[in-house]
Amino acid sequence: MKKEIEETSDSTKSLFREILHDYKIANKRIFIICIIETITIIGMIIGFAVYENQFNAYTETTDIDSGNGIATYLKDSQSGDIDYGKN
Repeated sequence: MKKEIEETSDSTKSLFREILHDYKIANKRIFIICIIETITIIGMIIGFAVYENQFNAYTETTDIDSGNGIATYLKDSQSGDIDYGKN
């Protein structure tokens, strides 16, 4: 009877060790996946910043001489935006 109890105890310990070993392997895989995801996210952020910085933002200034009247300037004939300028 005592021998059976010892065998059961040993099999429980070996099962516990096997499960612990499996968890260690799974945690290593998850850690590697987390590192890859972090590098991917940082790469996406850097890529987006580089992409957005390739465009030059500029302003356009137009001078209109209105004489004595009101100066109106149609910026884009399709947008309908009218700039009334200064007198």
